[in-house]
Amino acid sequence: MQNVLIVEDDNLQAGMLSTTISQKYPDWTITHTDNLEQALKIIDDSVHTINFTLFLLDIHLTELENDKGGYAIAKHLRGN
Repeated sequence: MQNVLIVEDDNLQAGMLSTTISQKYPDWTITHTDNLEQALKIIDDSVHTINFTLFLLDIHLTELENDKGGYAIAKHLRGN
């Protein structure tokens, strides 16, 4: 079982990503969130239960003052 986390605040883009992956890989599980805090919570809560295969990260999350949402998540994943 493959698991994908999509972090994207544009619902149109998130929907297109999710649909494309689902059509090509119907057995894959897709989790979507549109904000940094929820993404970090999903990652932290799932560290021992879900092994994500792929992370699709929006670099510019509009809620953030510094616009580094995807970079912050990548940094968190790396443990830095």
